[in-house]
Amino acid sequence: MATRSYAITSGVGGRGFDLYSDIRSQMYRGVSAETPSTDAAVAATRGQVVTYKGVPVVTYFFNSSGGHTENIEDVWPRAAPEPWLGGVPDPYDGAGGDPYHRWGYQMATTVAAAKLGGLVKGRLVGINVLTHGSSPRILLAQVVGTGGRTTVTGIQLQHVFGLLTTYAAFRTISTLPSPLSPAPAGSERTAHTGADAILALVPLIRELVAGPARGIHGTVFPARRGEQVRVQREASGRWHMVATTRLAVGGAYGVALSASGTYRVLYNGLDGPAVSVP
Repeated sequence: MATRSYAITSGVGGRGFDLYSDIRSQMYRGVSAETPSTDAAVAATRGQVVTYKGVPVVTYFFNSSGGHTENIEDVWPRAAPEPWLGGVPDPYDGAGGDPYHRWGYQMATTVAAAKLGGLVKGRLVGINVLTHGSSPRILLAQVVGTGGRTTVTGIQLQHVFGLLTTYAAFRTISTLPSPLSPAPAGSERTAHTGADAILALVPLIRELVAGPARGIHGTVFPARRGEQVRVQREASGRWHMVATTRLAVGGAYGVALSASGTYRVLYNGLDGPAVSVP
């Protein structure tokens, strides 16, 4: 019924044809793509079209919504809002093994920064979404760098990264082995006197006696303080959970480890980069 409604409301006035068979209208692969189920759907809705206040309306259709459709004005910015083209949940989008229902990419921050180019101010920290449509699709976001922020649209991000849609989320996970190398003499210019000087020496004395602590540290962006990250260690080609911790202010985390090896952190099902801890 949706295809029939689209066909009678969206003619292109071609010579000998009313619609294109490609994305200029709606994709149609010809009679060879028809199946008994599509024929049954056509027969069951014979003579029916979608109307609003008694008038046939344009009904766009697609192969996957990602789980929620979007308001027409947020899909095409110059389009006028229409009551029958508002975003609604689509709980059956993942049925039948739809490969476009859930997808994702992973890339190094250096690669992401190169794709973003001049949109990054300083070193890339991550991307923070500001505004969604009626669905989780991105309308506005900020490219966050150490030197400032740049506001971009979801469409810009889709083009920059070659995404299937603006129905997306971004997360940056960094992981480094701990501890950081001790600062060279003279590089720390903060003065300590009296009891402060004694307290400042305690960590150094402990390190000299027990050796440097082994662990990993890093950040998750964007994330909220108190959220959990899981720590995994690679062994025999498989990842095994060895610890959990909570994020601090700014999405920072740090975990002490009892053995050397290859580690990574997991945040909400997303895995960070693997690092070697000596």
